[in-house]
Amino acid sequence: MEIKVQDNGRFVHFNAESFFFFCIVLATSGIDYDVKIWMPTKEEAIFDVDKANEVMRRNEIMLEETRDTITVPASFMLRMLASLNNIRAGKIHTFQPQKPD
Repeated sequence: MEIKVQDNGRFVHFNAESFFFFCIVLATSGIDYDVKIWMPTKEEAIFDVDKANEVMRRNEIMLEETRDTITVPASFMLRMLASLNNIRAGKIHTFQPQKPD
């Protein structure tokens, strides 16, 4: 399960979750290889329904806006741009079929 939330202009991704019956703990990780452990610090539960509804509404809008978007790795784009630059500079010759003799 993946959950994507935008909080204060930055995206937060949750790629996996696990549930514990004896305490409330959330472990998150991202592209930085760090695992963060989250636990509530207040004695009483605080849940802002209005804020949660607003986050869900914004997520639905972002999903709709990006439904036709394809994400490719940055390394692929860098290699593609370098190849195109080399072709433009004449360093790489494009394939041209040989005519039979």
